[in-house]
Amino acid sequence: MEQLGKAVSAVNHRADIIFTVGNGERCEWSIIVHGEPVAKGRARHSTKNGQVRTYTPEKTRSYEATIRDHAAIGWGRRLPLDGMSIDLVVDVYRSIPESWSTKRKIAAACGQIKPISKPDWDNCGKIASDALNGVVLRDDAMITAALVRKHYSAKPRIEITIRWQAEEDP
Repeated sequence: MEQLGKAVSAVNHRADIIFTVGNGERCEWSIIVHGEPVAKGRARHSTKNGQVRTYTPEKTRSYEATIRDHAAIGWGRRLPLDGMSIDLVVDVYRSIPESWSTKRKIAAACGQIKPISKPDWDNCGKIASDALNGVVLRDDAMITAALVRKHYSAKPRIEITIRWQAEEDP
């Protein structure tokens, strides 16, 4: 594991990864995946030869895999966290609509206007927590507190941060 008090950053073309280990306090790990965020889509159902088939929409599967792949790179060879309380923070930055006036775009970029339309906040958090399963977290059931915020930005992305107690550090 990295030296206490140091922050290590690995960067590639689509994600920024930051791992910070506190001095006997809280540990924090973050990933930023650039590009337009995708919320968790509902499971779909279809029938084929009289059999009901349930599947996840392709857009959801693809985006979840993108987060998972970047998380795996950033987490490295560490075992997934297990048996501890996890705090999750998800910040979703959506594109500012092109159709808006310049005044409204500036207000959105400054945080004066927040996205109050779809996707729902819980679906944004769900895709983040599901993507970390088996890679960073043994199971997202370990998440005991979560905060999901939606913003507008000229640089769309999703920022995912997990925090845990250092003495629980694997």
